[in-house]
Amino acid sequence: AALRAGARAYATTPGAAGKVALGLVALGDRDPACAGGVDLRAAMRRGYRDGVYGTTIFDQALAMLARRALGDRVPAAAVRALRRERGAGGWGVTGALGDDIHGKTTLFALLAQKPDNVGRDDVPQTVL
Repeated sequence: AALRAGARAYATTPGAAGKVALGLVALGDRDPACAGGVDLRAAMRRGYRDGVYGTTIFDQALAMLARRALGDRVPAAAVRALRRERGAGGWGVTGALGDDIHGKTTLFALLAQKPDNVGRDDVPQTVL
């Protein structure tokens, strides 16, 4: 109930909307695509341009994970955009911050590309 009640104030970016959707799915919610009067799919779509969800790798990865959790197909353009942001050793929150190979940014980016999240042909072989 608290997650649903706070959704309107929290789900203001694609990543935040994705995080709410993932939480609802994990809780077994019957309608995880909507919370607190917010269409979470629409909130993610509003921040989607040219394969990019929002402004950070967290936005990108959380939106991609949420799309899959909601039963949607992750756009191939989103996978390509995420791959373009990879540094020499992983992903940083933003390109300017450098790689976060020991932190959660790279973990979320890898999970977002997991073969059962996207079509196998969309995932670079180095991830498989």
